Amino acid sequence: MNGGRKLATVAALVALATVTAGFGPAHATRNTVADPDDSASPVDLASASHGHTNVDGRRLITHRVDAHAPWADDVGGRHTAIYFAFDVDGDGSGDYFVSVSEARGTLRASADFDARVRVTRPDADSVQIAFPKSAIAGRGDGYHWNASIYYDPARGDEPIAGCEEGCSDAAPDAGAWIHHGAGRHGC
Repeated sequence: MNGGRKLATVAALVALATVTAGFGPAHATRNTVADPDDSASPVDLASASHGHTNVDGRRLITHRVDAHAPWADDVGGRHTAIYFAFDVDGDGSGDYFVSVSEARGTLRASADFDARVRVTRPDADSVQIAFPKSAIAGRGDGYHWNASIYYDPARGDEPIAGCEEGCSDAAPDAGAWIHHGAGRHGC
């Protein structure tokens, strides 16, 4: 997908998730929110989690998605795109976005904010991004976020049954948002 199409797809997924939710943000009491095995997509999200890491003396926030089964080496590649949306003003819609895709055998993160986003594969069934919280500074009580994945058969080989027009999955489901609070366990 080109950059414009990626952001348009992200915006559409976030808008769809927000409209279909019908309820407010999901407030996680821990760092991980589970997601059911419920998607026909070849990459079905099992959980979304957030935390912190230190890289070169800098404290970064991390956001991770895990699948129900190991992903192929080209996750985020020609068949899929992974999106993270961040709501910093509490209005229930994304203010900042990060997309993860594969290019020439390397995972890459693209953001619509001014900070370097690191992307890693901690294991065979997960992808994690990390960046400074200041890149998405908002209200003092933290922010909300969610993740989604989109499978695009038009760009790949034979489509999977039930995904002829594309499939997506989100974590958490139904357009809810995960709260990443400020303070001792927040940022």
